[in-house]
Amino acid sequence: MLSTTVSQGAKRACARSVLGSMGSCSDSMLQSRLTSSSAARFSSAAPKIDPSQSSGENVRRRPSQSFVKIKLEPGEWDEARTDPIHTPPWKNRARVISAEDFAARPRVSFREEFRSMKDAMVVLSWLTQEEREGIYQLYLDMMTTMSATESGTTSHEYVMRVIGQRYNISSDRVAAIVELQHIEDQLRRNDPEYEIRHHVQEHVDAKVRTIIRENYAHYKEVDPIQFVEDPPASGVSRRGSVVAGDLVDVDRRMRDALIREKDEARLAIDSHVYVEDVDDSTRLVKVSKECERLVKEKNLMSVSDVATENSPGVSGTENSDNSHDSNSEDSNSEEGSEKRRLAKKLQRTALETPLPENYRGHKSTPNAHRPRWKFAAKSIDVHDANLLKLAQKKTRRVGRRSKASAKRDDESCLDDTLVEHNGVLRAATVEEGRSLSWKPTRHPKEFKYRTAKKAWLDMTLRGKGSGVWGRQEERKKEEKVEDEEMESLSSDSSEGDDSNEVDVESENDDKKE
Repeated sequence: MLSTTVSQGAKRACARSVLGSMGSCSDSMLQSRLTSSSAARFSSAAPKIDPSQSSGENVRRRPSQSFVKIKLEPGEWDEARTDPIHTPPWKNRARVISAEDFAARPRVSFREEFRSMKDAMVVLSWLTQEEREGIYQLYLDMMTTMSATESGTTSHEYVMRVIGQRYNISSDRVAAIVELQHIEDQLRRNDPEYEIRHHVQEHVDAKVRTIIRENYAHYKEVDPIQFVEDPPASGVSRRGSVVAGDLVDVDRRMRDALIREKDEARLAIDSHVYVEDVDDSTRLVKVSKECERLVKEKNLMSVSDVATENSPGVSGTENSDNSHDSNSEDSNSEEGSEKRRLAKKLQRTALETPLPENYRGHKSTPNAHRPRWKFAAKSIDVHDANLLKLAQKKTRRVGRRSKASAKRDDESCLDDTLVEHNGVLRAATVEEGRSLSWKPTRHPKEFKYRTAKKAWLDMTLRGKGSGVWGRQEERKKEEKVEDEEMESLSSDSSEGDDSNEVDVESENDDKKE
């Protein structure tokens, strides 16, 4: 059987004739070897779909998150093929050459530059202040609406993705806009004299729009008008052809590959679990039975009964009433009394405890000690650690991702973390665990809008008032001048009243004499 060489151009024409609306074929399909016994292979990061099966069997049920109301559309995958909406799909009036045609262009030319921006795969666009204000206002409205529902559950990650689909931009850009607008509002609140020069921004927006309009008019092309993300880069292999057998139905393979890629993206979106907005300072990490026993024994050795009663729970499953009853039973026993007697001997007296700053006290307070350090430790079972090392060696030989690196992506790496503060040993909170050296891998999207999310939690869960989040009105210069004049008048009147009082007192003294 003779082999047939299928060029990239023939494959692209075939794909567009079969399913032109489904986008370009993926990198792995172009790079794979088409044989009669094996289909095109894709990255293992996304779930596998069999296009021969019905669509109802391929779609998995969506996770039960009450705030998910809008169905997101697939876009462009990221490099690791873990996020199918890393960048939005191309929806713009401007025309650009496809990524495959741009990669297959002739490398030798008599020109030093491209004939047009379309051939150069370049799009000029600008995000104005008006559009940024609209994005930020939509974020405020969505968060307020979600919090007013029956469940009251909110998710910044979900809101960023919905806004990105609404404006056809990436969720990362939405997060950056929300973060900057929130910081600007807080500057108005914390520093009323801080001047935000809106007229300068309006001048820059107008000038940039003029430059973009003139460039598109020069090349006689369509102006995109609104902001658009960069076109998706080409992932075509450098090889000019892919070898396939004569008995291979290239049209069917192309159709199946495009359907598979679309179904994989839909399945990844529907099965995604969004990060909910919760207060990590109140969530305790998971601890084993050995850690619970260690916490119980150590707190029995504590001298302060009040500290033992007010200490937080050992784990999330054990309430404070049960822990109090168990501690009281042990304290009444002979073993508990013996442990307390030994703890009193180990406790240092006030004279034996050193005072900071040469007995001057902490922060100019006499006989005051510095706040105690907060110590953290992680309990590790040696037997489980050895089993984990063996598993890592096996995965490295196979070439897969190690279990340790996969475990760092979630909060399971914080298990069995204990904190000792003010003589009380307890399980660490998730917020404390994120500041330790064995913290989980940072969520890239959560980190981009961390300030706005923290302010939202301060307002909704921690009761710090509405001034820490949302719109803050800017004071005008006239109001500032009027306030300064009123303050000067009030100071002058107060000085006049003081002088009048002094005169009255002097007259009364003269009359008495």
